[in-house]
This record gives sequence, structure tokens and C-alpha cells, in this order.
Amino acid sequence: MTKPAARATRIGLVAACAIAVIGLVGFLLACNSPSPGGNIPTDSPFIGTYYLGSGVNDPFGPPVYRLVMDADGEAVFTTLPRDTGEPIVATSGTWEIAGNQAIVTFKERDGAPLDESIRVVFEFQDMFLVAVEHPYGDQRLQFTLGSGDSHPAVRRVHELLAAIPWVDFQDPGPDASVYDENTRKAVMEFQRSQGLLANGVVNGLTWQALHDPVPPTEVQPTAAPPAEAPGDGEPPPDTGDSVADRPTHIDGQPVLYLTFDDGPHGTYTPQVLDTLARYGARATFFVIGKQVPSASAIVQDGAASGNYQANHTYGHVDLTTLAQAAFDKEVSDTYSVIRDATGGQDSGRGKLLCLRPPFGATNANTGSFAAALGYEVVLWDLDPQDWRQPGAKQIADHVIANARPGAIVLMHDGGGHRDQTVAALDTVLSALSGQGYRFEALCR
Repeated sequence: MTKPAARATRIGLVAACAIAVIGLVGFLLACNSPSPGGNIPTDSPFIGTYYLGSGVNDPFGPPVYRLVMDADGEAVFTTLPRDTGEPIVATSGTWEIAGNQAIVTFKERDGAPLDESIRVVFEFQDMFLVAVEHPYGDQRLQFTLGSGDSHPAVRRVHELLAAIPWVDFQDPGPDASVYDENTRKAVMEFQRSQGLLANGVVNGLTWQALHDPVPPTEVQPTAAPPAEAPGDGEPPPDTGDSVADRPTHIDGQPVLYLTFDDGPHGTYTPQVLDTLARYGARATFFVIGKQVPSASAIVQDGAASGNYQANHTYGHVDLTTLAQAAFDKEVSDTYSVIRDATGGQDSGRGKLLCLRPPFGATNANTGSFAAALGYEVVLWDLDPQDWRQPGAKQIADHVIANARPGAIVLMHDGGGHRDQTVAALDTVLSALSGQGYRFEALCR
């Protein structure tokens, strides 16, 4: 072999080796670098729709956030504000996988480019999605689990609940991955035992507490002194029929009791009333007192069509935080505006009035303070958690699947965007009417 040929051969071998090394390095880097958005594995656990929330107990609950990470590597983060005067905002971008994390890069808001992209890093911690890196100072990126959700983490919630001795919950088994009413009620029981907001939704705080539960201590109730009358010097009504004694059947038909909180609302309450009227259904509206004067015609229409207007306090405050005088004012002021709007709905009443505490929050004093005013505290049996806005189908499916004679259903006609609730209500009334149900108002 000539020298030029040998030199060419050596150069060729070196080049081949260099190319091989570069190729190997490139392969290794590719294995450890984020997957392009279009190459998301179809079985990636990150693919899906997630409901997120801050876990902050503000007057009407926090805004609702929804994150969708699809199999094509597209990501959309939607903010659904509680104030219907504020716009729904969609922030979009792409996501990719790096090791055990999902990296989301948001680039547009409502179709307009962001000045700077927003980077959020998620990972699963014991099946629970956690934002381990984000630019926000609050906790708005907490993953939540609630009514009707189908997710592998629901299975883990069942296991954790079943291991807590003071919570009455039996693990439904490995095939149960839907967050049903038994799960919701057990979560609420656990949240109360831990001093957490008992809304039946598993957020980050509840998830942490489930892993490190603290045995509860017994709290003794405080006796309530005599209270002022519910309004303008009128005596409290005599204690009579209780909601606890409501019929489960009327004339042989099963009865479902639909209730709506946080209204009246100028847009959604009339839509709910129209939907109820189409099916000959009646419901109970737990109204917020301060919203009644500006919507008195809607309240009157609801009462005139056989629905009942009940008490949800004047300012939607947590009653467990109030001394009795403040408690009485919240309830009595609401009684007065309901009476004025309905032309005396409860005049001559001989049975208990109905009070629903905001957030369902009660403590040792709530019942005794309420009873001193002639009220019965009314909660619910079935909660599709429509305020999370999981979609009309999920709301309706949850109610239909869990309906039983005599059950009280919680939904909302105020406090946020309620288009999904109105659509779900139509589906519920149609399906359950077909099963022979009738729909009556409580507290009448």
C-alpha cells in the first residue's frame, strides 16, 4: 500500500471513529433530553385533564383551573374565574418529557404571544401530580381529585382512607378508580378530623395529611344563650317537621331533592328555573342575602313557581368563625331580604327554617346557634362538585349514578360560571324522570 493510500485509510478510520463517538454521544443526549412534543409515548401517565386549585378558603372559593396535556404534546391551562364578569382565559403551549418529569412551556394567552414564555415542571409523587417548579407564589397548580374523576390516584386515596381507623371507609378494591360519593364522604370526614376545609376534594394539603394523619381530639359543644328573633321582632317559628324526616317516596314515586347554592344570579338562576319548569320539578335555592335585593324579581319568580328560597347567610361567611351575635346577624338579615322579596314566604310558618352553612362548614356551636333562631342546619347527601366545572357530562353522570330516593343533591346557580350545571341539570331531570323520580323542594 502506498503512503498516500495508507494515510487516506488512517484518516478514514479516524473519521469513522469520530462519527461513531459523536453518534453515541448524540444518542445518549437524546435519551436524557426532553422528548419533542410530537413524540410523547401514548401510555405516558402525564396525558390527561387535570383540575387544579389553590386550596385557599376565600369567600366563594378560589378560581378553577384546568390543565390539559394531550398526546400530541399540546398543553392548555384554562382559568375559570368565580366572578362571571371576568373573562375565561386560556394559556397554551407545548409539553415534553424529561426523565420522570413533564416540562410545560406556555407561549400564548388567548392566542396572543406572551412577552416571556412560562415554564412549569410537573412530576408524580405517589401518583399525585405536583408542580415542582413554577413562577407563581401561590399554590394554584395543586392537582385536585373530586367527584366523578377517574384517575389511578383515586385507587391510592381508597387505600389511604381504609387505613385510617377513625374514618368509616372500606376499600372498594383494585378495580375502583372513580371518585364516587362514598369516597367524597370519607374524604370530608377525614378533612374534618384534621381541621382542613371539608369540601370533599383531595388537594395537596389533604393528600399530605392522608399520608401522615393525626388522631382527632373530641370537642365539647358550647351551650347557646337565647337568641334574637329572625327578623323585625318576629318570634322564631316553632320547631316542627324536620328535613331529616323528609319522605323518600310520594304517591309511590321516589323523590330527589335538588338544591342550588350561591344565587341568585341574573343569568344562571333564570336558566335553572326554566329547566326545572320544563320537567315540572321544584327545588330549594339557598340564597346569599346580599345578592337578593338586586335580584328580587328572580327570587319572587322562583317562589311563585313552587321553589323554596332558603338561607345561605348574608355574606357567604364561614359560620364556624363567628361569635353568636355575628352568626345571628348573618342569618337574620338574610331572613329579612327573603321575606321582602317573596312577599312573606315564611309567614305563619309552623316548622323549622332551613340554613345551609357556606362551605358546609359546621362546628360544635353551629347547630345550637341555628336552633336558637328556629333553624335546622341542612347539608347534602350527593355532591357532583359542579363548581370544579369538570364538564356537564361528568356532573350529570355523577348525579345519575349516585341518585337514591330521599337524597339531597347540591349544585350551584351562582358563585361562578354555571353553564355546565344548567346543561347537566337538563340531562339529570330527563334521565331520572325516565326512572320514575319526582323532584320536590325541601323546607316547605
